[in-house]
Amino acid sequence: MIKPVIGLTPQRDMKTDRIYMNRRYTDAITASGGLPVTLVQYGDPDDIAASAGLLDGILFTGGVDIHPKRYGEEIHPQCGEIDEERDAFELALYAEAIRRGMPVFGICRGAQLVNVGGGGTLLQHIDGHSGGVLHKIRITGPLRDIMGSDSITVNSFHHQAVLKCAPSMEICAQTPELAEAICSPRAPFLLAVQWHPEIGYREDECSRKLFSAFIAACAAYRG
Repeated sequence: MIKPVIGLTPQRDMKTDRIYMNRRYTDAITASGGLPVTLVQYGDPDDIAASAGLLDGILFTGGVDIHPKRYGEEIHPQCGEIDEERDAFELALYAEAIRRGMPVFGICRGAQLVNVGGGGTLLQHIDGHSGGVLHKIRITGPLRDIMGSDSITVNSFHHQAVLKCAPSMEICAQTPELAEAICSPRAPFLLAVQWHPEIGYREDECSRKLFSAFIAACAAYRG
């Protein structure tokens, strides 16, 4: 059986201009039956389209903040580091993935990228969510179908979050204060979560279910 090829968006060290990938992402993809490939931040539209054409799914990973101009706002004083080159690349790649109907999975910054790419906005800063604290969330829709439960416990390593949900998406996980996941019920697989399932996928069944569902959708897309 040929494994589905999954493109992962890398982080970039702004001081050295080196791109790098947290191995937890690639390990989770491999353990779930996918073949992970770290993408290079090409700016040329033809290169981005060509890269997408080689893939069966895309994982948008965590990282620095998205420039607020991408959703019509000025920079908040507590907005963090920004990588505009990464913003441009990932937004173009996301648009290409949507055009192709390709499975997309977003994690942390990736969830924010998916929301902004669809026309949504972000909270530029929230307190108390960046220290890895565990908390319960309520889940609905396709995410509930994946988990087989109305509530799960997740981690928290972020200081930004979805504010206005993109028109093409809907909130499928939340606390009383924040959206924790967004999805498109009409797409084969378009899901983005604010927490980091790659951190605990070895021990946590819910994290494994997320990656397994994503890889299964990518295999179906390849077929």
